[in-house]
Amino acid sequence: MANRLEHRLVAAANADLRRHRFVAPVDVLIGLGWLSKEHAEAWRRRRVPYLEQVTEASLGKLSSALRILQSWAQSEGLQPRETIYVSWTPSRHRLRFTKTGEENLERAYRTHWISPELIEAEQQRKAEAAARRAVLLADELEAVSRAAFLAHRMTAEDPGSDPGLPRSCGPPLTRPRMTGPAAPGALVTAIADAALDTFALLAGPLSQRPDPAVALAARRARPGGHSAGCCPVTSACTGS
Repeated sequence: MANRLEHRLVAAANADLRRHRFVAPVDVLIGLGWLSKEHAEAWRRRRVPYLEQVTEASLGKLSSALRILQSWAQSEGLQPRETIYVSWTPSRHRLRFTKTGEENLERAYRTHWISPELIEAEQQRKAEAAARRAVLLADELEAVSRAAFLAHRMTAEDPGSDPGLPRSCGPPLTRPRMTGPAAPGALVTAIADAALDTFALLAGPLSQRPDPAVALAARRARPGGHSAGCCPVTSACTGS
């Protein structure tokens, strides 16, 4: 009996794995014929209090199926990922699988088994998205730095200007201090947080920038670049 159940369960699990690149216990129960799609939907909509109430197998068989599924998934190198099941209702109520709510059984039901290929693809998508964000932040940093340079140039004597041109009257304007999310130092830190690999390509040039906030933030954001006791990037640190 156990061998027959294992054979049927592995066949159902493999079918789900080929279709979705992951295996969910609820889908396996449907594949075994122990749970109808109509009953699964009723459970999803909270028309039944817990999933086992509408399954067509004894509690002993259900427990055996969960153990066989876990053993098979581990032997196949699949990775466990716990999933929170919530109802298909406006309340988004958390769903139960068992009458007693015993935590080990509940966890076994809500654990999906993910193929390494799917995990690798997900990580690749996240890395690409992070790299795109880092590039956008680097572009923003360049624009902010250029604006600050032009503002400073407008308020200071330009060594390349024509000495015959009259200078503006009145007291000299001070260089504007940039604070908040678009401050250069904060942008450097955001680039490093978004994608450290992309930041590694920029860290060297950024650490040589004349803007002390940018240079200090670039040195601190490097792996191992934070020194104990160093104060945050403020006017007290940079002298700006």
